[in-house]
This record gives sequence, C-alpha cells and structure tokens, in this order.
Amino acid sequence: MKTLFAGSLCCLVATGNLGLANILTEVKSRQVVDCEVALEKQQSSLALEFSDFDQTPNQGWRFLSAMQCYSEAAELIVNYLNTQTTLENQDREILSFHAGQMFAFDNNELSAIAFFKQSFSAIQDLPPEYQIYPDAWNAYINATIAFIEQDRKALEAYRTVVAKGPKLDGKIMNLDVVNRLLANFGKSYHEAYYGES
Repeated sequence: MKTLFAGSLCCLVATGNLGLANILTEVKSRQVVDCEVALEKQQSSLALEFSDFDQTPNQGWRFLSAMQCYSEAAELIVNYLNTQTTLENQDREILSFHAGQMFAFDNNELSAIAFFKQSFSAIQDLPPEYQIYPDAWNAYINATIAFIEQDRKALEAYRTVVAKGPKLDGKIMNLDVVNRLLANFGKSYHEAYYGES
C-alpha cells in the first residue's frame, strides 16, 4: 500500500510540475507579447526631446524598463540613437550607457559591452558635475564592463577610481552601484545592480 501511495504521489508531483512548467511558459509568452505591444506603442516616443525620452520616469525607454521589457527598451534606445541626428555627444554617450544597461539586464552581454564602450566620454563631453573629475564616469563604465566580464581584479581597481570621484547630494557618484557589483560579484547584472552592498 505504501509503495502504491508513493507511486501515486510521484505521478501527482510530476504532473504538477508539468502543469507549472506549462503555466510559466504561457506567462512568459504573454509577457513577450505584452512587451512587443508596449514597444509598438512607444514608437511615438522617438519624437521626444532627449530629456523626456531618457530622463523622465514612465516615458521613452523607461516605460518599457519599468515593465521589465529590457530587450525592447534597448531596441527603442538604439532606434532613438539612429533617428535623432542632432543629439549632443554627451546625450549619445548617456543613451549608449542606458542601452548597455538594458542589454545587460536582458543577459545580452555582447551587446551590453558594445554599447557601454560607446558611452566613454572626453572631458569636454562630460556633464558639468563630472568635469571636476573627468575619470569618474569612464571608471564607472569600466567597472561595469569588468563586472560583466567577471574580472574582479579590474572591478576593484576601477572602484578605487570611482571612490575618488565627485559628490552629488553628499554621495560619491555611482560608488553605491559599484559597491553592489562587488558585493554581488558572480550574479547577473540585474541582480547585482539592484542587490545589497
């Protein structure tokens, strides 16, 4: 009797797992469709000014990111970069960095690194708050790339440079992010970026 019960329980668990797998597949499929629909609706945001497209919550690519549609958010940023011919260099660099982040959140590491590398700045292209320490932004980018490439030694070295950078609202810019990358080394970029330091 025990053997029969154990066998029945095993079959129920297996069936339950199969049902759960089907549900998860369906949820993922719905999310893909929702993300594609949202991307289509956000095409109108390609006409927005840079600050509205890039810096305003729930507009431009940030609308898609908030839905966790990271691949679509990256695609929208790339389309914006390709269609906006009058962007300032620093705006292109910031957009490239955000495209890199969205690709990294989507675990597309090759594309992420390619866009991170397009976001390096010359001192004349840096926002005013960065110009007091021109290496800070580039060190932050290098730290991010080192994390994705799983190069802890390089990440630690770039953290040292970021830690000497300028402050904004009393905090050293981007140091909290780099600390989280170090504390969560070996995890995905998304987990590390939002993780604890």
